[in-house]
Amino acid sequence: MLSTKQRQAVGLLFRVSPEEAAARLGVRAATVRRWLGQPGFQRALRERDRERSDALRRIAVEGALAAALVLADGVRSGQERSTSRTALDILKMSGVLAVRPEETGEDALAELIAGCRSAASATECDGPQ
Repeated sequence: MLSTKQRQAVGLLFRVSPEEAAARLGVRAATVRRWLGQPGFQRALRERDRERSDALRRIAVEGALAAALVLADGVRSGQERSTSRTALDILKMSGVLAVRPEETGEDALAELIAGCRSAASATECDGPQ
């Protein structure tokens, strides 16, 4: 079981150096370095890292969804080239929209737009409302 200062250190160590964490906690840097070698403290760091990674993934998924909705709005309004550049870049970076090496972003956008326009219903391209 971690002490209160150790739990605080776990959070701090993702933002500052061990020396800075020690100063903020009012302990010696050697104490924080010793904690870093303890299995229980290491488990707590790994768990916090997993939590942070999960949170980042959720944020990325939400960003990709928002970008897809912007792109779909652009397709519907006929403004896809001017209003969807950032949305397209976000989708490519998130891996949602794979661009083949020989393709340009314009090619990928045109392919996505064509697919949306040929969809049987607008809801297939619209995303959740």
